[in-house]
Amino acid sequence: MSLRPVESSVTYGRVPANWNLKTAKLFRAVKHGGFKTVKSLVDKEPQLTQAADSLGNTLLHWSSRWNSLETLIYLRNLKINSDILNFFGQKPIHVACSHRSFETTLVLLQAVGDVSSVDSELCTPLHYASKAGDAESALILLLNEADATALDFHQCTPLHFAASSGNANLCSLLLRFYPPAFSLQDERGNTPLHLSCCKGKSATALAMLHGIFASSIGFRVGTGCQNLEFFMHPHAIFLDVRNNEGNRAEDMATRSGHYELAEIVRYYKHKYHAGRDSTSERSLVPFHIRNFLLGSPGRRRVLFTYMLMVSFGWMYPYLWFRVRNTVVRLSPQQEIIFFLVNCILWVCFFKEYVTDPGYLPQNTIEYEGSMQEIFLESRELAAAPFPSAEDRDGKPQLCPLALGAFKRRARSLRQKAQRLCHTCGCVKPLRAKHCGQCNRCVDVMDHHCPVTNNCVGKNNRVWFLLTGIFVLISSSVTGYLAFMAWYWSPKTWFCDIFTWILLFSGWTSALNASVGTSSSSTRPPYLSYLGPSST
Repeated sequence: MSLRPVESSVTYGRVPANWNLKTAKLFRAVKHGGFKTVKSLVDKEPQLTQAADSLGNTLLHWSSRWNSLETLIYLRNLKINSDILNFFGQKPIHVACSHRSFETTLVLLQAVGDVSSVDSELCTPLHYASKAGDAESALILLLNEADATALDFHQCTPLHFAASSGNANLCSLLLRFYPPAFSLQDERGNTPLHLSCCKGKSATALAMLHGIFASSIGFRVGTGCQNLEFFMHPHAIFLDVRNNEGNRAEDMATRSGHYELAEIVRYYKHKYHAGRDSTSERSLVPFHIRNFLLGSPGRRRVLFTYMLMVSFGWMYPYLWFRVRNTVVRLSPQQEIIFFLVNCILWVCFFKEYVTDPGYLPQNTIEYEGSMQEIFLESRELAAAPFPSAEDRDGKPQLCPLALGAFKRRARSLRQKAQRLCHTCGCVKPLRAKHCGQCNRCVDVMDHHCPVTNNCVGKNNRVWFLLTGIFVLISSSVTGYLAFMAWYWSPKTWFCDIFTWILLFSGWTSALNASVGTSSSSTRPPYLSYLGPSST
């Protein structure tokens, strides 16, 4: 497909012949949001609207690049063609999507003739939004009939770009509009899962696997573009697709050193019977044993098991049989207090471990209703006239009230889109987040605790706080016992030196400094709190 670039005498990569200080001032004002400067220059010399830089980018391209909404609307009111191309065949909407400019994308949607127009690499605006990881702009494009099946010059779909960018929510969104994209291969035979496994994007791979197997609700724009239709897509997917080099997705993860990600793909393949290879059951015995003992891939109980083994297999027996009986003598009251503190600690710990942190329900009716609401509002906003007015001379001017109303509606629309989790199929309330390891949305989520292998959320955050408090108390008592055992036990000069080295290393680690930076005469700026060096 041949594309006609912008008509200009500018040579690619060189300063245009008509470039002068006034043109440079104009483009600089667009970059820094100086709308008044742009308007005064264009009103005096209207031919400046045809200026382009060394890459063929016009004022519309620059306004889209730097999200200069006022300048963009003003230029659109001057009836400037929004389909003009730069030397890469890109329209302003391509540039806006590639730089996550949500508001300018909304403005350009009603200006361009085809939302799925391609550049010289056959990339659509949806490709650029997916490459930038902008799920909100991608949603608006899809709701305005952007083609999720479009292939670029390298046979890549938008899902390939989203999988490479690592945006899990965007991948789930694209799968809901076009589920077969999960199995499409590019010119090298790689599926989106191959790309995410090669780059070690565990959260992205989990979201795609969950979206293709566990989430069966999809969307498509209805006939006449008046409503958003829902449909159920089948799960006839196989995970052992090989690329041109003969590698599966799990092989790509293994070759890149992401062994846990390879285990995740293997786990889903055997869980949903999505494999066509002839793997014997005997070779799967270690795989099943490992999952039984340490948990499913992606949510291993390694730290949990290690903490139990160290605490009950070494620390408590050592304190009770060695320190208590031979070095430090505790009174009966002290023993009772120490015992009660540790009992409460473990009760809070296991309560935090088994409590549901506040998982939000999946594939809810509220999510479908919100998608329908965003669809109607985006269509209405794209069809609304530009916020403009005319002065006494008949020149188009920006109406501040209409511009402010447009910004508020665009901001509200983006906030609604940001609250959607397309992986879980739910509307996230305030302070709710999607956990990439649990692959679920958690209400009032704080973080994912690797020790308990559970999220800290609305339902178990009190138990997490109590666990931290009693760990502090128990650790203080244990540290006191360890110090007394060290103080009263027979020592050698080597033991003393080694102890002081450990204490000094702990002190430098707490200061976020090394031995060299602590004693150096020239310290970096981030170590200024250490004060001037003594050397």
